[in-house]
Amino acid sequence: MAVKTFTDNTTLPASDINTFLANSGLVCINTFTATGTTVLSCDNVFSSTYTNYRVVINMRGVSDLNVLLLTYINSAGSDVTSSYYSAAIGWDYTGTGTTAHVFNSTSSVALAFLVNASSTTTNRTGVSLDIYDPVSATAATFAAGNYSSINSGAYYSAGMTNSSQITGTSMRGFKLKANSANNITGTCTVYGYRTV
Repeated sequence: MAVKTFTDNTTLPASDINTFLANSGLVCINTFTATGTTVLSCDNVFSSTYTNYRVVINMRGVSDLNVLLLTYINSAGSDVTSSYYSAAIGWDYTGTGTTAHVFNSTSSVALAFLVNASSTTTNRTGVSLDIYDPVSATAATFAAGNYSSINSGAYYSAGMTNSSQITGTSMRGFKLKANSANNITGTCTVYGYRTV
């Protein structure tokens, strides 16, 4: 889309507005919900329509320090469980100090440390993750993001995640799960980045 410059007292045609709206921002592809399940499948969300994606997750676990993991689904529908270089790094903040946590993985993307949802539904972990060019069959799939959590006011947690999946495989989706195979509850929304 060519960028137009408008001056005062000029008319903005509907066609220009529609072109701008159709070619900018994020497009919601799908929202997925987990209710006490061990795996949330977010399949068929990557396509040639978009190059890069934003994933927004609001999730709870059943035990403190469970790690929320992501594994890609390749274009053939198979789980990709190797050749990851991934780390989630987080810090818990309490009234008495700070505790650091690190989780590394070569079989998945380590996203965030989940908080315990057994005591209240206000406990949750929010993750914002960008996934770069997962459809390419010739390049590695990179992902980077951050997370924030609250656990009944007892502590607050925040951190970041960075990963690469280096098989050079075209991906069509992903799955979310806890590292301990415990249940997860929450939502995951996938957006595509429009390009002009």
